[in-house]
Amino acid sequence: MLNLKMGGKAKQLLETSSLLFSRYGFNNVGVDTIVKESKVSKMTLYQYFESKEKLVEICLVVHKNQLIDKIEFILDRVENLSLIDKLKKIFYLHVDMKSSYHLIFKAIVEIKSTYPVAYDVVKKYRKWLINTIYQILSEHKKTVTYQEAHMFLFIIDGAMTQLLSPNHVDDRESLFDYYLLSVFSLYNSG
Repeated sequence: MLNLKMGGKAKQLLETSSLLFSRYGFNNVGVDTIVKESKVSKMTLYQYFESKEKLVEICLVVHKNQLIDKIEFILDRVENLSLIDKLKKIFYLHVDMKSSYHLIFKAIVEIKSTYPVAYDVVKKYRKWLINTIYQILSEHKKTVTYQEAHMFLFIIDGAMTQLLSPNHVDDRESLFDYYLLSVFSLYNSG
């Protein structure tokens, strides 16, 4: 596997690719565009990444790792956060067009059949997030279900869908409040 702490041209390729994939989609950005925008040769791209799918996979791994690091920071290092505050921070971390989740979310609908190995990164991150949310919730309610953790992810995805729509209304706060008040009203008393 590629060393994700590399610098230079490989890092430049990853950053440029991530930006292009985020802006135009995975299927609308070809290798020629990536090398042109990165100002490197095609040979250099293939020196670091054996295929476009490998490049997509590594881009997603980088974004997944960034999200995991930020969530672990929220959970482990930010003291005195209530359950609601933890969930809110995790929610807003994901529901942002500039966040690492934006690229992962785009991958959900764009790469499942074209880049199945890269898509596994998306599935693993979502499974990790659901398990993490389940663990957070179970600390406050003994009868928590995985369905409740899935609901949190569905609310994130719904907010991202809304943000990506051409006529979107930024209503992330209302979605989050609905989630907490309707689905998790019991957590406030626990």
